[in-house]
Amino acid sequence: MGMATFLVGRIHKADRQRIKALHQVEYTNKLASIGRLAGGVAHEINNPLAIMNQKTGLISDILDMSEDFSSKKRLVELTDSVMATIERCGNITKRLLNFATHTDSIVAPVDIGQIIAQVLAFLDQEAKRNNIVVDFENPGTIKKNEYDIGNLQQIFLNLFNNAFIAMNHGGLLEVKIKYEQNEKIII
Repeated sequence: MGMATFLVGRIHKADRQRIKALHQVEYTNKLASIGRLAGGVAHEINNPLAIMNQKTGLISDILDMSEDFSSKKRLVELTDSVMATIERCGNITKRLLNFATHTDSIVAPVDIGQIIAQVLAFLDQEAKRNNIVVDFENPGTIKKNEYDIGNLQQIFLNLFNNAFIAMNHGGLLEVKIKYEQNEKIII
Protein backbone atom coordinates (compact mmCIF):
# COMPACT_ATOMS: atom_id res chain seq x y z
CA MET A 1 0.00 0.00 0.00
CA GLY A 2 2.90 2.39 0.69
CA MET A 3 4.23 2.05 -2.86
CA ALA A 4 0.78 2.73 -4.38
CA THR A 5 0.39 5.88 -2.28
CA PHE A 6 3.85 7.00 -3.30
CA LEU A 7 3.09 6.45 -7.01
CA VAL A 8 -0.28 8.24 -6.80
CA GLY A 9 1.45 11.17 -5.10
CA ARG A 10 4.05 11.30 -7.88
CA ILE A 11 1.32 11.22 -10.54
CA HIS A 12 -0.52 14.10 -8.84
CA LYS A 13 2.69 16.10 -8.60
CA ALA A 14 3.47 15.47 -12.29
CA ASP A 15 -0.07 16.54 -13.23
CA ARG A 16 0.28 19.79 -11.25
CA GLN A 17 3.61 20.51 -12.95
CA ARG A 18 2.11 19.77 -16.37
CA ILE A 19 -0.83 22.10 -15.71
CA LYS A 20 1.53 24.81 -14.50
CA ALA A 21 3.65 24.43 -17.66
CA LEU A 22 0.54 24.60 -19.86
CA HIS A 23 -0.57 27.80 -18.11
CA GLN A 24 2.88 29.28 -18.65
CA VAL A 25 2.77 28.43 -22.37
CA GLU A 26 -0.72 29.95 -22.62
CA TYR A 27 0.49 33.10 -20.84
CA THR A 28 3.52 33.37 -23.14
CA ASN A 29 1.28 32.99 -26.19
CA LYS A 30 -1.01 35.73 -24.89
CA LEU A 31 1.98 38.03 -24.39
CA ALA A 32 3.18 37.33 -27.92
CA SER A 33 -0.31 38.12 -29.25
CA ILE A 34 -0.41 41.36 -27.29
CA GLY A 35 3.02 42.24 -28.67
CA ARG A 36 1.89 41.59 -32.25
CA LEU A 37 -1.26 43.63 -31.65
CA ALA A 38 0.74 46.49 -30.14
CA GLY A 39 3.11 46.42 -33.10
CA GLY A 40 0.21 46.54 -35.56
CA VAL A 41 -1.46 49.40 -33.70
CA ALA A 42 1.81 51.34 -33.58
CA HIS A 43 2.33 50.92 -37.34
CA GLU A 44 -1.26 52.01 -38.02
CA ILE A 45 -0.78 55.11 -35.87
CA ASN A 46 2.58 55.98 -37.41
CA ASN A 47 1.14 56.35 -40.93
CA PRO A 48 -1.36 59.14 -40.08
CA LEU A 49 1.26 60.75 -37.82
CA ALA A 50 3.68 60.94 -40.74
CA ILE A 51 1.02 62.61 -42.92
CA MET A 52 0.09 65.05 -40.14
CA ASN A 53 3.75 65.86 -39.60
CA GLN A 54 4.27 66.49 -43.31
CA LYS A 55 1.19 68.73 -43.64
CA THR A 56 2.00 70.67 -40.49
CA GLY A 57 5.55 71.17 -41.73
CA LEU A 58 4.17 72.48 -45.02
CA ILE A 59 1.88 74.93 -43.18
CA SER A 60 4.84 76.04 -41.08
CA ASP A 61 6.95 76.61 -44.21
CA ILE A 62 4.15 78.65 -45.85
CA LEU A 63 3.82 80.75 -42.70
CA ASP A 64 7.57 81.37 -42.67
CA MET A 65 7.41 82.63 -46.26
CA SER A 66 4.41 84.92 -45.76
CA GLU A 67 5.22 88.36 -44.43
CA ASP A 68 1.87 90.12 -44.19
CA PHE A 69 -0.36 87.95 -42.09
CA SER A 70 -2.02 89.33 -38.96
CA SER A 71 -2.32 86.00 -37.10
CA LYS A 72 1.05 84.60 -38.16
CA LYS A 73 2.52 84.45 -34.64
CA ARG A 74 -0.48 82.55 -33.25
CA LEU A 75 -0.53 80.09 -36.16
CA VAL A 76 3.20 79.46 -35.81
CA GLU A 77 2.65 78.69 -32.11
CA LEU A 78 -0.19 76.32 -32.99
CA THR A 79 1.79 74.50 -35.68
CA ASP A 80 4.74 74.17 -33.30
CA SER A 81 2.40 72.71 -30.69
CA VAL A 82 0.94 70.26 -33.21
CA MET A 83 4.43 69.19 -34.32
CA ALA A 84 5.53 68.68 -30.70
CA THR A 85 2.44 66.53 -30.07
CA ILE A 86 3.10 64.51 -33.23
CA GLU A 87 6.68 63.95 -32.07
CA ARG A 88 5.43 62.82 -28.65
CA CYS A 89 2.99 60.37 -30.26
CA GLY A 90 5.78 59.13 -32.52
CA ASN A 91 7.98 58.49 -29.49
CA ILE A 92 5.17 56.55 -27.83
CA THR A 93 4.69 54.35 -30.89
CA LYS A 94 8.46 53.80 -31.13
CA ARG A 95 8.53 52.58 -27.53
CA LEU A 96 5.51 50.40 -28.22
CA LEU A 97 7.16 48.92 -31.32
CA ASN A 98 10.43 48.42 -29.46
CA PHE A 99 8.60 46.64 -26.69
CA ALA A 100 6.48 44.59 -29.11
CA THR A 101 9.44 43.35 -31.15
CA HIS A 102 10.88 41.43 -28.21
CA THR A 103 7.86 39.28 -27.34
CA ASP A 104 9.23 36.21 -29.12
CA SER A 105 11.90 34.15 -27.41
CA ILE A 106 15.16 35.75 -28.51
CA VAL A 107 18.31 35.00 -26.54
CA ALA A 108 20.94 37.62 -27.25
CA PRO A 109 23.66 39.63 -25.54
CA VAL A 110 21.84 42.36 -23.64
CA ASP A 111 22.70 45.29 -21.41
CA ILE A 112 20.24 44.73 -18.57
CA GLY A 113 20.23 48.48 -17.84
CA GLN A 114 18.88 49.16 -21.33
CA ILE A 115 16.07 46.65 -20.82
CA ILE A 116 15.10 48.26 -17.51
CA ALA A 117 15.22 51.72 -19.11
CA GLN A 118 12.94 50.54 -21.95
CA VAL A 119 10.40 49.08 -19.52
CA LEU A 120 10.45 52.21 -17.35
CA ALA A 121 9.97 54.39 -20.46
CA PHE A 122 7.04 52.19 -21.44
CA LEU A 123 5.49 52.72 -17.97
CA ASP A 124 6.32 56.43 -17.76
CA GLN A 125 2.77 57.75 -18.29
CA GLU A 126 1.29 55.23 -15.87
CA ALA A 127 3.77 56.33 -13.22
CA LYS A 128 2.82 59.97 -13.77
CA ARG A 129 -0.91 59.17 -13.62
CA ASN A 130 -0.37 57.41 -10.28
CA ASN A 131 1.88 60.13 -8.82
CA ILE A 132 4.84 57.76 -8.73
CA VAL A 133 8.32 59.16 -9.12
CA VAL A 134 10.82 56.71 -10.59
CA ASP A 135 14.48 57.10 -9.65
CA PHE A 136 16.59 54.89 -11.93
CA GLU A 137 20.30 54.64 -11.24
CA ASN A 138 22.44 52.83 -13.79
CA PRO A 139 26.18 53.33 -13.36
CA GLY A 140 26.83 52.47 -17.01
CA THR A 141 27.20 49.60 -19.36
CA ILE A 142 28.90 46.38 -18.45
CA LYS A 143 29.71 43.21 -20.29
CA LYS A 144 26.53 42.12 -22.01
CA ASN A 145 25.15 38.78 -20.89
CA GLU A 146 22.92 36.38 -22.81
CA TYR A 147 19.26 36.75 -21.83
CA ASP A 148 15.86 36.04 -23.32
CA ILE A 149 14.91 39.65 -24.07
CA GLY A 150 11.13 39.13 -24.03
CA ASN A 151 11.17 37.22 -20.75
CA LEU A 152 13.47 39.78 -19.15
CA GLN A 153 11.17 42.62 -20.23
CA GLN A 154 8.17 40.73 -18.89
CA ILE A 155 9.89 40.09 -15.55
CA PHE A 156 10.66 43.78 -15.06
CA LEU A 157 7.23 44.84 -16.35
CA ASN A 158 5.54 42.55 -13.79
CA LEU A 159 7.89 43.69 -11.03
CA PHE A 160 7.32 47.40 -11.69
CA ASN A 161 3.56 46.94 -12.16
CA ASN A 162 3.41 45.18 -8.79
CA ALA A 163 5.35 48.06 -7.25
CA PHE A 164 2.91 50.56 -8.80
CA ILE A 165 -0.03 48.61 -7.39
CA ALA A 166 1.58 48.59 -3.94
CA MET A 167 1.98 52.40 -4.17
CA ASN A 168 -1.63 53.10 -5.10
CA HIS A 169 -1.47 56.62 -3.61
CA GLY A 170 1.84 57.61 -5.18
CA GLY A 171 5.37 57.27 -3.96
CA LEU A 172 8.97 56.78 -4.98
CA LEU A 173 10.18 53.74 -6.89
CA GLU A 174 13.94 53.41 -6.64
CA VAL A 175 15.59 51.14 -9.19
CA LYS A 176 19.35 50.81 -8.79
CA ILE A 177 21.77 48.61 -10.68
CA LYS A 178 25.04 47.66 -9.04
CA TYR A 179 27.77 45.65 -10.66
CA GLU A 180 30.17 43.65 -8.52
CA GLN A 181 33.66 42.62 -9.55
CA ASN A 182 32.69 38.97 -9.81
CA GLU A 183 30.29 40.04 -12.60
CA LYS A 184 27.21 39.79 -10.38
CA ILE A 185 24.44 42.22 -11.20
CA ILE A 186 22.39 43.49 -8.26
CA ILE A 187 19.10 45.24 -8.96
